[in-house]
Amino acid sequence: TEQKQQMLRKWKERNGTRATPAELMEACRKAELAEVADEIQKAMDDGMLSEQLHDDVGDICERALKKYYKKTHSYYTPLNWCPWVELGQKDNHVPVRVNRITRELCTPADLAKEELLTENDAVVMGDNIKRVILEGPPGIGKTTLLRNIVYNWSNDLKFQDLKMMFALKARHLKASGDLFDAIYQHNILPRDFEVTKDRLKEWVQKNQEKVMFIIDAVEETPDFTRDHFVARLIFGNYLRETFVVLTTTATHNLKVPILRSCDAYYVVEGFNQDDIDAFVCQFFRNNKEARKGIRALMTQYGHTSLVDLCKTPMYLMLLCLLWKEKDKTRPDTVTGLFEGIVDISLRKYCKKHLQLNPEEEIPDDLQLKLEELYELSWKTLVNEKGPVVLTQDEVKDIKDSMVKLGFLIKEKGHQAEKFAFGHRLLRELFAAKYVVKANRKDLYNLMWSKGCNSGHKFNTVCLFVAGLLGEQATPLFESFANSYTVMTADGNCSQCCIDTNMVLACRCIVESTQPRQFGLFVAETLTANMGSGRVIALNFFRRHPKLNTLLGLSYIIENINCLDDHGRVDAVKRISLILDNVWIYHHKGLVQLGQAVMKTRCIDSLGISATGLDLSLTNPRNSDGNNEGMYDFFQAVGDPRSMIRCLTITAQIDRMSESAIKAIPEAFRNNDNLEQLDLFTLFSKRCSYRCEDDTTGFCCVRTKHIDMLLTDVAKAIEEMPNLQCLRISANILREEMSKNLFVPSLQRHPKIKTLHIVGQVKGRGHLTMTGAESLAEILAKNRNLEEVSIRLTTVSEDTREPLAATLCDGLSRTSAASVELLFNCVLPQEARVFADIVKTNKNITDVTFSWHTMFPSFLRTLAVHVKLSTSLERLVLCGKFEDGDSLITLVTAAMANQKLGSLVLNGKFFLDRTVSAVTACLRQRQGDRGLERPFILHLFGDVVGDNAEVVVSQLDQLTKSCTDNNIVIHNTLSVEPHPDAYLGSLRLRAALRAKRDRHHSRRSLSEKPAQEPPKLRKRRRGKKRRSKKEEQTNSTVESEMDQRNSLNYLAVVILVVFAAIVGIFGIILAL
Repeated sequence: TEQKQQMLRKWKERNGTRATPAELMEACRKAELAEVADEIQKAMDDGMLSEQLHDDVGDICERALKKYYKKTHSYYTPLNWCPWVELGQKDNHVPVRVNRITRELCTPADLAKEELLTENDAVVMGDNIKRVILEGPPGIGKTTLLRNIVYNWSNDLKFQDLKMMFALKARHLKASGDLFDAIYQHNILPRDFEVTKDRLKEWVQKNQEKVMFIIDAVEETPDFTRDHFVARLIFGNYLRETFVVLTTTATHNLKVPILRSCDAYYVVEGFNQDDIDAFVCQFFRNNKEARKGIRALMTQYGHTSLVDLCKTPMYLMLLCLLWKEKDKTRPDTVTGLFEGIVDISLRKYCKKHLQLNPEEEIPDDLQLKLEELYELSWKTLVNEKGPVVLTQDEVKDIKDSMVKLGFLIKEKGHQAEKFAFGHRLLRELFAAKYVVKANRKDLYNLMWSKGCNSGHKFNTVCLFVAGLLGEQATPLFESFANSYTVMTADGNCSQCCIDTNMVLACRCIVESTQPRQFGLFVAETLTANMGSGRVIALNFFRRHPKLNTLLGLSYIIENINCLDDHGRVDAVKRISLILDNVWIYHHKGLVQLGQAVMKTRCIDSLGISATGLDLSLTNPRNSDGNNEGMYDFFQAVGDPRSMIRCLTITAQIDRMSESAIKAIPEAFRNNDNLEQLDLFTLFSKRCSYRCEDDTTGFCCVRTKHIDMLLTDVAKAIEEMPNLQCLRISANILREEMSKNLFVPSLQRHPKIKTLHIVGQVKGRGHLTMTGAESLAEILAKNRNLEEVSIRLTTVSEDTREPLAATLCDGLSRTSAASVELLFNCVLPQEARVFADIVKTNKNITDVTFSWHTMFPSFLRTLAVHVKLSTSLERLVLCGKFEDGDSLITLVTAAMANQKLGSLVLNGKFFLDRTVSAVTACLRQRQGDRGLERPFILHLFGDVVGDNAEVVVSQLDQLTKSCTDNNIVIHNTLSVEPHPDAYLGSLRLRAALRAKRDRHHSRRSLSEKPAQEPPKLRKRRRGKKRRSKKEEQTNSTVESEMDQRNSLNYLAVVILVVFAAIVGIFGIILAL
């Protein structure tokens, strides 16, 4: 039996837990060892041999790992530089909040975030989830979250299907080794462990679904490249079926693009208010006075960034420690918290190891060691190319005292002594102390990155420098001014880098504790570098701005100066403010931002997205469930004292709460100063399928939200006495309820002179028949309109409803003198319908038509109407001009009209033969006779074709002579340097046309077609007539191109057929 047991043990070592005695018996029978198989079966029947062996590699390692983790992870030191603080994992752990980033909706510049989850709800194991990455700033709780995962597994609370779990630090994973070297070198398994590395590796390879690797701070991996074994593990090239959990401070700073290989992506958001209360209660379990004092402190400093700081678990821990030590200071900045805890560490060290009074000054020798550590911190940060591990030689003079202080920790498992900083933030604080002590301009300049290549690695140091300098931070902000000037003047500098520095400056303003002084300094810097446009644009990319960011931005806006020497508002100095993709996490900063906009009186134009201001989306557990902060913000914006003339609001109301939707009209209700309103609201095209199923009990809020929005917006617009320009999204008019709720307010508004209808892409920009009828009624009944602009994707619908004719009817009856029709694409018959506007509307003086292709039939129809028009003064056409004859007809008609003085042709593209035809027409007109009045012809765009350079030069030569005959040509045509895309489309169409012709010719020769219904024959005759007309308009160049491409096409077809025959023959041989 012992021999059989040993044989089975060796068998299981080769095949892992999947190996069973039954498999062994089957293998023996295949090897013609039937008697051995019979003896194994008899031993199993007698109970002498069990199905599972207790000394399996998996069982041995599982017991050893759980024993090790119970010893090292049951208690933890949350702050390595505070070794006197040790907390139990079971009783003191408070789960942090995480956001799941949805892959389908996630883009680099636009993150779609779901509702906040707890770390217990985050899925780190699943059939389709093998790789999970957790992102968050330092101190947010990523490492503690991983410790909790290990603790739960080692105590059989979760992940019971796993046999092994390896928690590793990325800085220990050298490229020269592998995962299993790190496991043994860093004492996760002892070096004299009974299971060797090779046996463990073989077992893991055969039982991958029972193993999890946890790698903390993956960005610190030494020499991290695509060939590194960690990268291969993440990509699935190595141990694909194992589970891998990663953490990082920022995915965009990783040298290897591992995010696309991760099945789940979470952003750690820290604590909410309930979590803060729970943490304080656990920390001060037996001290009610301390709990009350912390709550009172947060209430007292609720308007500052203290509450926002406490959402980061490390900062909350620092605050609790300061309170526990009965420190008299109550810091409300990051720098104040760290300075306080470092001071406590120094006092405890002096009392315990130096027998000094804690109230005395630090000894000089200890101060020198601290300064050496500050310099070392700065050097490691500047030269950082991987993990920060210090050798014994680098810290030989300071290691003893710094380890006892907790500022340095000794790395485990290294043969030679190596050290690391207690925390990344601690190293950055010491680096900031070095910068402040050195007080050099070049170091201050390094704080503000001038490009994205640096990864903005000095941002936290810059924040600490501002806090350490305080009111003496002028040199730091002078460096910001120099950096901002260089970046804005550099045309190649990315806008996101400028925005990052701007956000950092806002945070430094608050961190300095002198926000008004440095808010004025930054405001003067921005206004001095904004150029003639006078625009301040800040894009947050849907990342939650911290509270001190909003507070700093408020101080900047308050200090923008637009007053003249007499203290009056100078309209020329007023600015435009654009806050894009703002997702607010707390309403307090939002309220102060609104007050700053109202007080400054220097904001002439404001653009903001309302969706991210809805706390029910960005922070569902927030106490401000009624969005009172959003309501107060829009009330401040809409206050007449703000003097805002132009307001742009975008909102996606599908998921917004009712309170947020009701707050939107407050931004422009009763605002006497507002002259232009841009309201772009998006909502789903139709109700959810669940709305039609009454059995589900699902309540659809789409109709309710739209009804609420249209009612409130229409009422607010009616109360705006000075509104002159209105821009709205097309889907507002698309709803049936808009005919009764929204349209009447626009029909009778006495001040609106300009109306813009803008449609979005991807299906949301199409006007239904209801929208076309509503718009036509507005155009016909509002007799105050002077300008109308309609920008849509198309007016073509599958329903074949006459949308173009309906819009044309409204445009024919409008009082507007200027009409713009901007579409991506229209059909030829729809284009001819819009050309009738010039004929039917006697008020129009300025018309713009823009779509993909200017069809010959449209140009000829338009030429007839232009020649007879008695009011048209300016005509603009934008699109692709391929036909020269029809364009000559239009130009001739325009010159014949005595009223029309300007014709603008913006070609995307012009064919060279088209420009040549126009040049010949102008030259002929010059030879016949000149015009009796000035006529201006504007030519913009690109020219393509083999003779493009020649025809452009000929047109330039004609320009001067035409001026003498009252024909002025503004020629800015350029030769397209890369016309392959356009010419390739011509060749493709020519090849398809040749193929169609060959098909028709073969069919006519082979057989006579069957008798067809009259309607079908008529339809085909019409198609043939249209095709003949199109063929007649083609030039000889296209005909030669057709023949050449026909031969190429035939050769390609022959090759494809030959390849298919060879493939079929190969399959037959294989079968």
